[in-house]
Amino acid sequence: MIKMDLQHFAEEGNEGNNQSEVKTYTEEQVQSMLQSETDKRVTDAIKKREAKFEQELQQRIEAERKEAQRLANLSAEEKEKEMLAKQEQKLKEWERALKNKELLSDTKDILADEGLPTKFADLLLGEDAETTLNKVNDFKSAWQEAIEGAINDRLKGKTPKSTQQNDKTPLSNEVINRMSDEEYESRRDEIMEWTKNPKQ
Repeated sequence: MIKMDLQHFAEEGNEGNNQSEVKTYTEEQVQSMLQSETDKRVTDAIKKREAKFEQELQQRIEAERKEAQRLANLSAEEKEKEMLAKQEQKLKEWERALKNKELLSDTKDILADEGLPTKFADLLLGEDAETTLNKVNDFKSAWQEAIEGAINDRLKGKTPKSTQQNDKTPLSNEVINRMSDEEYESRRDEIMEWTKNPKQ
């Protein structure tokens, strides 16, 4: 059983009534109320969607009716021209779709041949083969630069610091040749002094 204080939700005008009415509901009743509210909301959403669909359908029917009336008022020659124009438009759309499909396939092949990921083919698709090839070449350059940059970043490393920083090795030609730039800079004065009077 779930206890609910319904007075908490009462209107402002009932403040004079000090008795608080507590109503108790079973879990099944709460579930039933929730299911009822859910069903109501779903039904409302379905009704709104149906109304919108019905309105769109009526608009399409009206547009088709107007087009049919317009065509009925045309002469036979005008109707033939109109039909021919529509067929040409559909043919152009079909050819464009076919060309796009072929171009996409070619783009995927080019990417695969170049060792590039084919999932970028849609993004690199251009208006024609030349534009697409230019985009693929630009992508290839950018891709290689990004890979080289990532490889260089991973290969970069800091020169290990000498563990004998405080214990200075006596200077000799060999020691100076093996020094890192940092170690050389830190012992520069000492090296300059040594070069004036080398002790071999």
